[in-house]
Amino acid sequence: MPSNAGAKNTPLYDVSCEYNYIDTTIFTSDMVTYITFKAGATLEYANQKYEDSSALEAALEFAGTLRSSDYSEESFSALSDLVEEYSDFENMLLTQDDVDEMTAEILTAISDLVPYLKLRTVYENGTVSITKDGQPVSTKYTSALSGTPITLTATPEEGYIFNGWYELTAKRIFSTSSTYSFNLTTNLSFEAQFVPTGSATLTFTNDTGQIVDTVTKTAQEWANTSSLTDLLPEVPYKLGHTGGQWSYVESDILYALASGTDSYISPSYNTSSFVYPEIPTPVNNKPVSNLTFSYNETEDIGSFIMAAGIPQELDVEAIGVAFYKGKKETFNPDSYILNINNKSLVSRFDGRESDGLYIVNVHSFSVKNNWCARGFITYREGNELKTHYTNQINVTNTTQNGLRRIIPRSIIFEDSEGGIDMDYDGEEL
Repeated sequence: MPSNAGAKNTPLYDVSCEYNYIDTTIFTSDMVTYITFKAGATLEYANQKYEDSSALEAALEFAGTLRSSDYSEESFSALSDLVEEYSDFENMLLTQDDVDEMTAEILTAISDLVPYLKLRTVYENGTVSITKDGQPVSTKYTSALSGTPITLTATPEEGYIFNGWYELTAKRIFSTSSTYSFNLTTNLSFEAQFVPTGSATLTFTNDTGQIVDTVTKTAQEWANTSSLTDLLPEVPYKLGHTGGQWSYVESDILYALASGTDSYISPSYNTSSFVYPEIPTPVNNKPVSNLTFSYNETEDIGSFIMAAGIPQELDVEAIGVAFYKGKKETFNPDSYILNINNKSLVSRFDGRESDGLYIVNVHSFSVKNNWCARGFITYREGNELKTHYTNQINVTNTTQNGLRRIIPRSIIFEDSEGGIDMDYDGEEL
């Protein structure tokens, strides 16, 4: 309230209040009328106490579920300090702006957590060695803080050659070099693929390069192969398209394989009627992105579509969509803030050959689970590793009148001019 109410003879002349706030509910209406009359002014700060603290309560509750052992000590301590400071907010004199600012601070601290991530390797017909930040690892499994330098080295057994580092979740070859160095920014499961010396591999991919199936034979075996028909896998689903078929010239493929040259086959589709989201424009040399969801009830396939505007000069480390799922009886995605951690599944892309759209198709959406998904772009800014996130899509499975219903909702966690936005959009499909 003002330091004086306009007249020195008013009882409010020497009254002041910390945070420039007063709860006028302590006055009766007669007292407010009297004060206003004597001071010749209006109590402008009436009814300034916050009205909605649900976002702050949800952020505090979620922060309380996180474990210190899953994150770096420094980043977790920063979050813990805020939680301790704001946990008693109900006994503070706060405006709505104060509450929104506190919510934004906690959400930012959650986003800034540096997680321990998992790395797993599997292999046959060879061996794999791992170094983590320059130190050797003696097992097939390890964990490290996000951003830790990793080097994988594959050594084939006699009679085999190394073919590539195949990531089991993304279903992509990340590198064909026997020594592969990278910074760990998501959970990864690599299969070191070793193939017989003198063999050739036929790889079937979808239109984005994701591997659908592979067939490896010796050159002589390929020379004895007269047709590819029996080797063709099912044509992969493509959002909004029909009439997919494998596109190849059989004689050319068989000739290359019989010559010992690896070959690739990808599908073609009829024209799509699906309206894809527009690619946003980067702002201030920062990525801008949005995640949407489409469900094909006939095929029981859920598609997560990330549209990302990425500055050309951005030093990108990883692009993908992170997922978390849980049994619908116990997991409420609306109470979960999905950031990359050691529990999230991640489907990654090769951003170098993208038109700005990144699509993940999830087959056989289990009626037993609820899902949440969030796109991400991890990049370097100087020596600092940063992750930009999209909005979060929550997918809830319900059953009504014996029929299954999938309800997608979008949540936005971001700073806005008025504080923190946590918007929910969506409809029953």
